[in-house]
Amino acid sequence: MKRRHFMQGIASALTVAADYQLVRCQPITGESQMPLQGTSPKTDYQVIVIGAGAAGLATARSLQDAGYEVLILEARDRIGGRVNTDRSFTSHPVELGAEFIHGENVIIWDWVKWYKLKTLPAYEDSDRYFMYFKGKRLSVKQWYENSDLEALDFINSEYSVLFELADAWMNAGKPDTTAAELLSANNVQFLPEAYRLVDYSYSVDYGANLQQLGVYGLSEATYEGDGDRFNFSW
Repeated sequence: MKRRHFMQGIASALTVAADYQLVRCQPITGESQMPLQGTSPKTDYQVIVIGAGAAGLATARSLQDAGYEVLILEARDRIGGRVNTDRSFTSHPVELGAEFIHGENVIIWDWVKWYKLKTLPAYEDSDRYFMYFKGKRLSVKQWYENSDLEALDFINSEYSVLFELADAWMNAGKPDTTAAELLSANNVQFLPEAYRLVDYSYSVDYGANLQQLGVYGLSEATYEGDGDRFNFSW
């Protein structure tokens, strides 16, 4: 993609200066819970939003701006949904959920500007990125010097070979299949260690491994809604 930035504080910012009520859902046998936000409990609302993820918070904020009284119900003890920063694992924050802003013309940029949030260019300094391969820690430069890592053409190129194969498959009108079957049909073979690297890479980005990832979905996902094409170049 042309621009991919780390997203920081979007969910928290959406709750700033908002008058809507945020209530944590409780089990039937649980004790009553006071609202997580607000001055006093209420029972009369015009709109109830289920879930305090980014979409729920944005919806509640838009409704509030339009003059509605809004109640948000959230099952967890935190807001943000998939946007989740964990600070208990180590001395620095670890992003467990959504962390990137994809594309240049998405609404999230409006929130970033409105709330004056900070962003960081993703993969700006490749020397800071490394991986463990066959028990060894390798830098980005070392990846390309390792003869076992020919599979990197499928995850780190300006335009991944796998995307090219997926586009060609779909444009030829062939029935949808898995990414693993696509590689097999095109006689693409990796060393076992390299295959695990490719499989892991797509699992991280798509939440599905090569045996689960559909070719049609992969091809469609390479295009952003604002016209930007994905660019996984590191």
